[in-house]
Amino acid sequence: GGKRESGESGVECVLRELREELGGWQPAYTPRRAVDLHVDGHLVAWFFEAEGPSAKTPLNFEVGRDGLWLPLQDLLNDSRLSPWHAAVLRAHSEGARVVNFVSPDRRDEHASEQAHDRTAD
Repeated sequence: GGKRESGESGVECVLRELREELGGWQPAYTPRRAVDLHVDGHLVAWFFEAEGPSAKTPLNFEVGRDGLWLPLQDLLNDSRLSPWHAAVLRAHSEGARVVNFVSPDRRDEHASEQAHDRTAD
């Protein structure tokens, strides 16, 4: 994945990244915004759902980056998967459209806020 360029919509970004990283390949259908990722209360990323090319399609990444094709279940159990991405994939598989991820260093603070919210009701 990548970052949006100035003036680029989310869908335009996805289509550009697919072109760049999949050697010009483009999906037949427009990607659909599937999951919004919020980290510590801030929206940080939109994740899109799109059809994919054959797993034999070569991946083209920037120097120093790499990728591989994995079945979803293998990916969810792979230690290289970031906690953010794992949360998004699990949410998507459960039909959720929003992930509210709390950073490990803020979990105690978040739990305290939730407890306070419950006692304030």
